[in-house]
Amino acid sequence: MEIIGALPPSYAGENISLYWRIETFIELQGESYNKVRNSLLKKFQLLAAINPNKKLSTFKSLYFKTPEVPYSVNPTPSVLNLTGFSPQNIGLVFMAFSFLSFWLFDSPYNFGAIILFTIVFLFSFAIPYYYKARIIDKIEFLANTTKNNQLSLNFILPDNRKRISKLKVQYKIVEQVIDDRGTTTATYHYNIFKSATKEKRNPQKTTEFIFDFPNRDTNTMISFEIGNLSFYWEVKVVIEFDYGGELAFAQKIFVEQKDVNWNP
Repeated sequence: MEIIGALPPSYAGENISLYWRIETFIELQGESYNKVRNSLLKKFQLLAAINPNKKLSTFKSLYFKTPEVPYSVNPTPSVLNLTGFSPQNIGLVFMAFSFLSFWLFDSPYNFGAIILFTIVFLFSFAIPYYYKARIIDKIEFLANTTKNNQLSLNFILPDNRKRISKLKVQYKIVEQVIDDRGTTTATYHYNIFKSATKEKRNPQKTTEFIFDFPNRDTNTMISFEIGNLSFYWEVKVVIEFDYGGELAFAQKIFVEQKDVNWNP
């Protein structure tokens, strides 16, 4: 099973908990094995005498706190992903409108109803989406760590940014658990931490937001993935336009803590 990211501290979450446990195994040989087995037989511990090694094995549960080590962000340049109504989602909405028109009217040949719903669909979803997407075709993004151990989020906006009235930014840490034990697969998300939302009006072409990292006393996690469990950091960006519309973007960032010396 592939593990992505450094091993995390102890964690008690909404859908899963992580515990550390140290197990000690002792393997006896020769005369030592016979002495321990005979001692168990004299005490009538017959089941333990079958495997004396198991009798001597021990374990101890440990609790590891989030270490006092600075966070480190993997500074990988990327392009923000548009959330909400993608072309695929718009197609699904159009199909839903078409089905609704057939369901509301007895005859599927009621072209008046179909035209009405098509007009509502175009002006409510398709046209606003493509208009906003044409203004904001691409936003370049880079996350990094400052010298003061703060989170730096840098955005390079397109040249036609004059239509942008406000840029709002927030980041969060998410617990994700995929449950595929049954016939269907369910994915559960829980926000471990959410930062305050920061905003800038009439942003420049290159705009930077500085955030503090979470307090060590909070139940936070670094980026980590194993099997159906993952913890990820995600940056959410909302762009507001001068005419009142908005677009939302989301991008994951990889955050770790290097040179960790665990102390229970």
